[in-house]
Amino acid sequence: MVDPFSESLILSDPGDTVLSGEKSKITNCIIGKNSKIGKNCQINGAFIADGVVLPDGTIFESEVIIGSDVTYPIELSFPTNSAICSMEVDNEEFDKISSKKENSVHIWNMFNGGPFWTKSGASKKNGNSSNDSDEDDDDDIDDEEDEMNGGFADNSTRQFYDEVFESMKGIQTMENQQMSNLILEINSSKLACNVTMDEVAKNVFAAFMELPGNEELKNLLQMVKKWRGLFLNYYKATDESLAAKAPAQRKLEVELKRKCQIQLLLAIEDKYDKEPEVFGPKVAKLVHFLYNDADVLDEEAISEWAGSIPSESKLKNIMQPVVDWLEQDDEDDEEEESDAE
Repeated sequence: MVDPFSESLILSDPGDTVLSGEKSKITNCIIGKNSKIGKNCQINGAFIADGVVLPDGTIFESEVIIGSDVTYPIELSFPTNSAICSMEVDNEEFDKISSKKENSVHIWNMFNGGPFWTKSGASKKNGNSSNDSDEDDDDDIDDEEDEMNGGFADNSTRQFYDEVFESMKGIQTMENQQMSNLILEINSSKLACNVTMDEVAKNVFAAFMELPGNEELKNLLQMVKKWRGLFLNYYKATDESLAAKAPAQRKLEVELKRKCQIQLLLAIEDKYDKEPEVFGPKVAKLVHFLYNDADVLDEEAISEWAGSIPSESKLKNIMQPVVDWLEQDDEDDEEEESDAE
């Protein structure tokens, strides 16, 4: 079986992902549910969706994308700058992609010949320079511009945010907004952009808050409720997710998700810092909703984050009623336990 706790894998549901063959090595991959991988396979840097079957001896060196329900033909060499899917392109939905059938699968290609797999960051200038100090100065300027570019310190994080925002915006317009598909897209961007889990946690919620319509608090809270499955995946150690893990991993999972909750709250703080007058009146209600109604945040994460807010910040005062309410709730629980004894 695939080790569901390997840092080199991102699984949509570890309990449902099967490695049926021996002596297979899988690294830096995203694997969907119910996917089966044969013996003696060497797979690195692949995005594999749900229900994929790979034959014995499959070798993918890097940048491979396989859509759901594909049984990969043993005789097919993976074509460059392509994606392998079980159905042909719907050109009404994807107007920049073509496809051709080969064996039992469809090979998708961009009309411009470009790759499906996006690279993070901007490449440096080509060619050699006779003045190294000029290059250093240019790099310093680039770094300063990156830091001012929406608060992103490097290009890979900016790229990840942009991809997540576009994925969310695309799902938002669909009638059937399946969170499992969105999670796979986000995980694919994480792998391609090579960002940390902290960056994922912070930028997933940061992008969500900027979606069209979410500038209104009512719409924002409704979307939190509607997309709760997405947020539980990245921020909450649910009973269901913990049950799928070995006992030794459960404590680590709880701690990881608490850190991710802190990153969510830091995303809220960043938005407040940018828009204090507009976003300030919404912060306490949003945090309260994420804790009390959506059950995405834990009390410990809120208290830790609120305690880290600078005392001179107006956000400290904005959050104080929520902190007081949580503390009062704890006191009431303690009194009830004492009375019961």
